[in-house]
Amino acid sequence: MKKKVFHLPQDSISDIVGCVNENKNQTLTKEELLRGELLVEETYLRLAKGMNTPDLSATVTVKKRFGDINLEISARGEAVNPLMSLSEWIEDESDLFSANLLKANRHLLGYSRRNGENVVFIKLHEGGGQQIFRMVVSMVLGVVFGFIMRTMVPTEAFLWIEENLASFVTTVFMHALTMMVPPLIFSAIVSGITNMSETADLGRIGARLLGQSTVLMFCTAVLSVGLGYLFFGEDLSHLAVLFKGGGNAAGGFSMKEMFFNIVPENLVDPFRGGNLMQVLFLSIFFGIVLNRMGEKAHLARELIDFINNFCLSIMGIVTRMIPLVVFFSIAGLVFHTDISVLLALGKVIFGQIISVPICFGVYAVFIAVYGKLSPMPFLRKMAAFSLLPFAVCSSNGILPQTLKFVTKKLGVAGSMASFSLPLGIPLHKVGSCFVVILPAMMMARVCNTPMDGEFFLSLIFFTLLILLTVPTVPGADVIAMSSVFAAVGLPVGAVTFFLCVNPVVDMFCTVDNVACNVCSSVLLARKEGSLDEGVYKRM
Repeated sequence: MKKKVFHLPQDSISDIVGCVNENKNQTLTKEELLRGELLVEETYLRLAKGMNTPDLSATVTVKKRFGDINLEISARGEAVNPLMSLSEWIEDESDLFSANLLKANRHLLGYSRRNGENVVFIKLHEGGGQQIFRMVVSMVLGVVFGFIMRTMVPTEAFLWIEENLASFVTTVFMHALTMMVPPLIFSAIVSGITNMSETADLGRIGARLLGQSTVLMFCTAVLSVGLGYLFFGEDLSHLAVLFKGGGNAAGGFSMKEMFFNIVPENLVDPFRGGNLMQVLFLSIFFGIVLNRMGEKAHLARELIDFINNFCLSIMGIVTRMIPLVVFFSIAGLVFHTDISVLLALGKVIFGQIISVPICFGVYAVFIAVYGKLSPMPFLRKMAAFSLLPFAVCSSNGILPQTLKFVTKKLGVAGSMASFSLPLGIPLHKVGSCFVVILPAMMMARVCNTPMDGEFFLSLIFFTLLILLTVPTVPGADVIAMSSVFAAVGLPVGAVTFFLCVNPVVDMFCTVDNVACNVCSSVLLARKEGSLDEGVYKRM
């Protein structure tokens, strides 16, 4: 963990917050910088006012750990919590701005009393590294625990732990996930449709970006199905014993029946039964109706936005269980280890690894044919830049660096990059296609699901539909995988089996997603005349 220490009021607040951007590998956006400066200033002033010390001497520590950037403001003296008054009625009009600013960012703030000091915590940036660290630790502990159980403990003892403790944890996790997926998808789609209408995000340029992303994802989804068919061509029904708690695969899946039943008989059944096709129909239908109602639906839009944020908050809590689920999954895998199990999981990992050159090949074809440019400058520069998304494992976390790379190295105009890259993050999930489809193809072999044209079409259709609608939150791929499994008739509980390889595949998945977003931005700039070809071709 890296630290830097400053002192108030001697050091300026802009220098304190701005010191983060001295590191080229990790920078804050303009929004994060401005918000950080305002939060530091307001919390410091509230501390000084509460402690009756106008020239309060305070220490500010900048901490960087696992991609997260936090500030700690500590001041010795009487106990004063500058955040406590935020829940009270504000009578002083001069304090309204300060109070509303802190209220709006309350989730980024914290307070504690430590060794006679008042300590305020401010989160400047969340890099997602802590979740990766927990996943790696849980994997290591799972391997150690499974090995100890296998070599030193009777089989009956571990089976008791597996059936009573591990099964309880995985069941609670999957039930919570299944419970929240329908309302999350519904609120996200309705909120997205209404907000698009208000901000005109989907104009001509936005429509072209959406079209590009859909075609790119369709091509990679088809290729991932082909790769899965190549890797999992043999019968794997002997592995079904590992998924005995995952529920049974639904039989007799039919796309015709799915579309015939797309309109539900009532508004409760789609959410209660987890019929995602009906949920998608309702969300799109309701979003269009709300747009047509105009200002009359203002309160309904605010309610939908609230429900969406509420669901996202709950999903943030649910996904915190993933490391624990991974621990039990790894432990069970080590205890019941079999060469065929390791081989199947190895194919999933290897498939995600080779998805990188496959996707880069797709991007090269699109740049050459659709963009009428040489793909070599893109491939060489993107290959070097790919080390960053591989290490950080977050498309959002490296957005500032991606913006700089696209404008400085590839010649995309700043205004175009600022529009296309943030908007393109949830639209370019080509790596996630492999994350979802490869395990689905494996499970189809385990469950003896017929691999015919109807299954392939439904798998591609639902993968694209769900990946384009599931918001980019921690655990989004787990949500998408469970949703696709349910949609095509595979046991949803089997998702926990693949969580043990998630930290590995996520690195390559992020590379695919970021590269696709960059490729799409270059193509969009080329079509809109916002690409500096001299900068693009410069090696």
